[in-house]
Amino acid sequence: MALCRKYGFHRVNCVINVSYCALPGDSPAPQPVAQPVSATVGGVSAQVQYAGGVPGLVAGVLKVNVKVPQGVAAGSVVPIIIQVGAQSSQTGVTLAIN
Repeated sequence: MALCRKYGFHRVNCVINVSYCALPGDSPAPQPVAQPVSATVGGVSAQVQYAGGVPGLVAGVLKVNVKVPQGVAAGSVVPIIIQVGAQSSQTGVTLAIN
């Protein structure tokens, strides 16, 4: 699986929407996801408020709403990692947080 996109500059305690795309051969995401979904932002555990499919989008896109946690350092390249079950998103995906 791979992160498809992320949105803009964020502040601590805001909720961000991340679209997470399945690789070929992965099954479409159920609503909600059956496996545990977790996230870290800047190495700090972040609350996942929703993880599941999105009506109207193609099968295989997983929407994850993540709350930017307290204690994350501001910066333009703050790493975000989404984990679904035992699979993690690729490294190198970042957010800008001010």
